Amino acid sequence: MNAAKSILAPAKINLYLHITGRRDDGLHQLDSLIMFADIADRIEIRPSEQFSFSIEGAYGSFFQKPELDHSKNSKNIIVKAARELAYLTQNSLDFSIRLTKNLPLAAGIGGGSSDAAATIRLLLAWWNITPQEIPGFDSFLVSLGADVPACMACQPVRMSGIGEILSPIDDSKEIHALLVNPGKPCPTGTVFSRFQGGFGSPASVPFSSDIEYIKKQRNDLTSAAIKTVPEITDILGIISAQKGCLLSRMSGSGATCFGLFGDKIQTHIAAKQIARQQPHWWVRSCILNKVV
Repeated sequence: MNAAKSILAPAKINLYLHITGRRDDGLHQLDSLIMFADIADRIEIRPSEQFSFSIEGAYGSFFQKPELDHSKNSKNIIVKAARELAYLTQNSLDFSIRLTKNLPLAAGIGGGSSDAAATIRLLLAWWNITPQEIPGFDSFLVSLGADVPACMACQPVRMSGIGEILSPIDDSKEIHALLVNPGKPCPTGTVFSRFQGGFGSPASVPFSSDIEYIKKQRNDLTSAAIKTVPEITDILGIISAQKGCLLSRMSGSGATCFGLFGDKIQTHIAAKQIARQQPHWWVRSCILNKVV
């Protein structure tokens, strides 16, 4: 019998996000530079006679009862990922999943997608299977959500298409960053439904992951997200006003915003100042692309 295993599910940060079109099936086409932070949720799997799913952690109590459902009809992305992967690989659901939820929900930092991807990575190791052995594995990832393939890669990537086209970024350096969330959910579906702008162009070529290049890009969902959570405007202004801030921008569909800084000390000072000003906000300093 397998011993208990656990894995981190890191926060996903969209350093830019361009909405470049919409397909006939309604799915939006994207262009985004994605990096991962050194703050994370945690997924743990234990042997069990019956399949189950439980949540703990700072944001565990924020889940509603339907989100705790672990039946075959569950809408929970972690449960869906586990059940569908077991079906694809013809394995039994003889395990329990426990999520330690440290990241805010509906926050634009890929919490659910990263949790699902971490669950998949953990189960592949649990069953000693590689993705290459599973027919339709890439389609399976995309079916769970646009961010899941990038979160499965869990490395700096440029994402395009509907999330299925990933180009690894090999020369990315560690970046000191600050994450701020106002404590209000900003559901992805709501933000996309309020997206009124025309479709933008992909990032210019030659592509680069340098901050000066990133500054010239944008997040096309910002205006739509502000209609959902107006505090985003204040957050962006407060971050950009911090000493040493090189760039402030919203991640994903919000409401989390990030600031990029030149060094660790500036980032920590900014985090303390904002947390003092807004004690009810979620404020974290972190490192993107941390070398371990």
